[in-house]
Amino acid sequence: MIEDRPDIPTIGISRRRALILGGSAISLAALSSIARVQSASAATIAVDPWASHIKSFNWDWSQHRANDSFGGQDYDFNYGEGFNAPASGVLSSGSSGSSTFTLNQTVPRVAAAEDGEASGDLAKLVFLHQSGYGSPGSYAVGTGPIGFVGDTGVTSPHLHVHGISTTGGRVDWRKFISGATSPTTPGTLMPVFSRKQSASATTLTTAWQTLTNGASGATDVAAGAGGPGTFDLTANFYISNLPEGSQVLVRAVIQTAATGATSPSYQMSINGAASGVIKAQYDGKIAVPSGSRLWIQAMTPVAGPVIDVWGVDILNFN
Repeated sequence: MIEDRPDIPTIGISRRRALILGGSAISLAALSSIARVQSASAATIAVDPWASHIKSFNWDWSQHRANDSFGGQDYDFNYGEGFNAPASGVLSSGSSGSSTFTLNQTVPRVAAAEDGEASGDLAKLVFLHQSGYGSPGSYAVGTGPIGFVGDTGVTSPHLHVHGISTTGGRVDWRKFISGATSPTTPGTLMPVFSRKQSASATTLTTAWQTLTNGASGATDVAAGAGGPGTFDLTANFYISNLPEGSQVLVRAVIQTAATGATSPSYQMSINGAASGVIKAQYDGKIAVPSGSRLWIQAMTPVAGPVIDVWGVDILNFN
């Protein structure tokens, strides 16, 4: 989109930080709990209720392992969405974005184990990155919500799920689902690609400015991006006159076309450098509702910096 210039320092904000959970010894109480679950007769989980939320950018077990995580499956949800119990079981109290759901009956494996998976049947499910939790207690399959999707510990909202086996180790819970015998069944939606890029430089002020492509005025980066959906957005900026100690703020803003109401989100700061010239990247995954526009805005606490060139690439996963 914009030519790389190795002479310019780069400041990036990654779209996702891998959450690495350190291993710890399993207490006698935890082993006792697993043993009680194991004593119940084995059951089956027929389907993955969230299979339609697996998109091409979501990590499966092997991708987690390749990125220094102990394994799991990610699902694409909007922030705050609730999710229900995939089987009957008991939900524990949640904390730090995490909760545990103990199955009423253990579930045998239906697909071969991958690297890093423990032996044994599926006994528990662990949910990570939540913004809120269901009430602790018993749930029947399909009831809830047992939790609410968030971005605790990561930079974009999604649901992470992994299993705990009867031997106490982590497993890929999808390999215990009778209707999903492959490690991952990605969503079938093909993303729509679009690109917006500036035609002239923008001198920043102390008020928020909507970036434009020049002659046509303020640029709605959602226009021509395939309609409402989940936008995987990458914006690049070349900024000059930004000395060390100075700062530029950038954010995405969703505007409801009918009312003009706005909802800012995903703000990042770009710090200056001794040379006064910076290349910065802004990444985010943003749900854009029907009838909405998406603006990229920028401002500076002290007037003077100039965005010489900016450009936005969008993948819309509908």
